[in-house]
Amino acid sequence: MPIVCSTLTDHGWDRSTIIDGALPAPLTYTDTHNWLKANFALGDKIQEDGIVLGMRIMSTTEMSKERFARYIETIRQWAAEYMNTDIPDPQLQYEL
Repeated sequence: MPIVCSTLTDHGWDRSTIIDGALPAPLTYTDTHNWLKANFALGDKIQEDGIVLGMRIMSTTEMSKERFARYIETIRQWAAEYMNTDIPDPQLQYEL
């Protein structure tokens, strides 16, 4: 999400803000994507026999459409609340 990356940068965030031990450097889209997943894409780590072992970071490619929609909506709510940034709803089509 480029808008999140630029918003974090505008608020003074850099690589050292979101990656433990990283030197200060500009955020990349990959840094931002991985940080968003680590904070908003957690799922159960499940063994083959169905036993839940704990939490893991989900890949966005493995999410169902419903789970991905919740992931995006959670990011939108977080950005609005903590960064005062409106991320447009990807489901809406705007007419000029």
